[in-house]
Amino acid sequence: MRNGPGTYTYTNGDTYEGEWVDGMRHGQGSYTFKETGAKYSGTWVNGRKEGGGELFLGNYTYQGSFTADQPSGPGRYVFGHLDCQHNGDYVLEEKKREEDEPQDDEEPVMIPRWRGGAISVNT
Repeated sequence: MRNGPGTYTYTNGDTYEGEWVDGMRHGQGSYTFKETGAKYSGTWVNGRKEGGGELFLGNYTYQGSFTADQPSGPGRYVFGHLDCQHNGDYVLEEKKREEDEPQDDEEPVMIPRWRGGAISVNT
């Protein structure tokens, strides 16, 4: 079982480099998605993105908080190639069901929605 600092490459080619506790990503670490080149660097709790972090997505970066693997609360998108940033908040909204989707007693699925605010020039 992994404990302490280390690097692991998954069968799909994704890589995690950082801290482990009882075989789970826990503490500070970076996860790189091989297929897209996207990279998350930040805090992990019990294998999930939790707390402050940055998600690098090619020409732009999201900087903010994560809860249960999803962006949440205040944050910003930084567009380095455009020298600007977009500040805003991620809020959780209930996923709308399709009309023909059966109703059940399960908890609703919540998805993060970006609510953009001010756009400013990077200094």
